[in-house]
Amino acid sequence: MTYIAACPSGCASFKGESGNVWVKIQQEGYVASRTPPWAEQLIEQGGQSGHGKWSITIPSTLPNGEYILRHEILGLHVAGELNGAQFYPNCVQIKITGGGNVALPSGVAFPGAYQPNDPGILIQLWTVSATNPAYTIPGGPILYGNGAVATSAANGSSSTSRASSSTSSTRASSASSSTRASSTSSAAGAGQTLYGQ
Repeated sequence: MTYIAACPSGCASFKGESGNVWVKIQQEGYVASRTPPWAEQLIEQGGQSGHGKWSITIPSTLPNGEYILRHEILGLHVAGELNGAQFYPNCVQIKITGGGNVALPSGVAFPGAYQPNDPGILIQLWTVSATNPAYTIPGGPILYGNGAVATSAANGSSSTSRASSSTSSTRASSASSSTRASSTSSAAGAGQTLYGQ
């Protein structure tokens, strides 16, 4: 799950711990027709973008400015018991230049977006299979960019910036022309605020 939050006064003073400021721009869960079927397994096996990394597209419609990009991996190996699901958030500050003009909508709040008994958080992992592929990804639907549930100008069709995330660090790099994202700090680690989690 990947969220983004705008830092109206710059990310140096932004904590992201109040208000519905976190907007989901990407999510991936269980896809029965894919090998391996779970997104987390793709990261383990290096499938999508190399071992230990996950790539997402920064929507080209985002206005210029500073943002926090928050990527989470959800461990479900003991999610069959209350409070057994394990969240692994990873944040990075990015700065968009050459962006668009579609502001982020209201999103979700951290803490508060997830409840211990939400579908997709309290779940017997073995119940999700090729014959029963129903899995509800927590945190609501994608609200901005490709895959957004609302039909609006926020549904960007392409982006030239990509952000790569690993479980130990997150990097943002520009691909070419128009929208550019550049990292202004390393990922949250020991002793750093994990932006509301």
